[in-house]
This record gives sequence, structure tokens and C-alpha cells, in this order.
Amino acid sequence: MTRFKAFAFHFICSLLIAASLAWLVFFIWYPDMLDKAVGVRNVFGLVLVVDSILGPFLTLLVYKKGKRYLELDLAIIVLVQISALAYGLYTVAAGRPQWVVFNKDRFDVIQTTEVLDKYRPFALPEYQLDSWIGPRWVAAVLPEDDPKVAQQLLIDALTGGADLPQRLDLYRPLGEARAALEKRSKDISELYRHNPKAAVENALRKHPQNARWLPLNAREESMVVLLDENQKVIDVLDLRPWD
Repeated sequence: MTRFKAFAFHFICSLLIAASLAWLVFFIWYPDMLDKAVGVRNVFGLVLVVDSILGPFLTLLVYKKGKRYLELDLAIIVLVQISALAYGLYTVAAGRPQWVVFNKDRFDVIQTTEVLDKYRPFALPEYQLDSWIGPRWVAAVLPEDDPKVAQQLLIDALTGGADLPQRLDLYRPLGEARAALEKRSKDISELYRHNPKAAVENALRKHPQNARWLPLNAREESMVVLLDENQKVIDVLDLRPWD
């Protein structure tokens, strides 16, 4: 095998692996613009690009047919490349969004690192385990017959404890909050107050004209959750919900 054939082989393999990991991260763990909302797009994208290019080019530099210890050099390159990818993937997996929680008048993105284990035993069975196949949409609902919960949430908020979107035990199916969604959702016209007209029109081009929206609050970038006339989630749009 010539040097350039070795480079091409390594480059194609690296691209295939990078494409597979990109699909996992950007379409499964961080779908619907959540990769940008929580700030993982540029970081992991850079890891994929650098790792996919640097490894093959190192092969191009060191490869020489018949070279002594060539196999060892190539093994070290591949090991370093795999280690960098594994570390990047581990970091991204640890911060993947677990929940998109309707919270009074907006949606909050709750990442894996923000989930509080002490509430797991008290949550509904379907909400006790973390997801590896993408975030789930739920509503955080205060029990009307237990004012102590609201009091405790206020105390926790003042003392740096759990906020409502982190309370797994208060999660309910999003459909149960339909009335609140309908009451809190905003008219499309309000988006023009916070975004250029062209950006809004472009984002809404494929969506129904009677849609409504709510803010999406995330670590890096706040966005817009689009709702249909039945208060079901249509899409997440890269628009600003406030100035």
C-alpha cells in the first residue's frame, strides 16, 4: 500500500465514524436545534472535524512502506484518535438534554447533569430512568391539593435548591397541561418584536399560519417552541423569544 492509499483509507474510515457519531449526537441526543440551544454544536463539531482530518494527515506523514515500527506508529495514531473521539463523545453524552419541561409560561431544557436523583423514586415510573434515545417533552405541574410543595419550591429557589423544572416527581404528560399551554402561548406576530422580519418568515415558511409559540430557555441560546392549534409541539425554531 502506498502512502496516499493509506491516507485515503484512513480518511474514509474517519469520515464514516465521524458521520455516525454526528448522526447520534445531532439527530438523537440533541435533536431539533437543541445542540445549538445548549452550546454543543460548535464544540463537538470541531472535535469531529479536527479528529477526522488530523489522524489521516498524521498517517500521511509517517507512512512509508517497509518502515521499521510502522505498525506501532499507526497504532499510536489510531489510539490517540479514538481516545479524543471517546472523550468528546463522553462529554457530550454526559450533558445531553433529558427533558424539555413546560414550566408555567415557557419550556426549559433540563440536561443530564441537572437531573436530581433524590426525586427519582417519587416520579412516575416512566420518568424515573434517563433516556438514551433523545429528550422527552413533559410538563411540571404543581399539585393543587398540596400548597406545601409550592412553599418548598420557593424556599429551594431562594437557597439554591431544585427549581420546578428539575422536580421529576412533578412531571406529567404534556397533554395534561393543554389548558395552560393554550393560555400562555403567544401569537406569531409577537416574534417580529424580537427578530428580523425575514428571519421569522423564513422560519415559518413550512409551518401553519395559525401556529402559536412559547419561549425555550436553554443554557446557551434561547429559542422558540412552535405549537399547533391543539397545543402540540411542531418544531423548535432558531428565533429569539425576547430581546
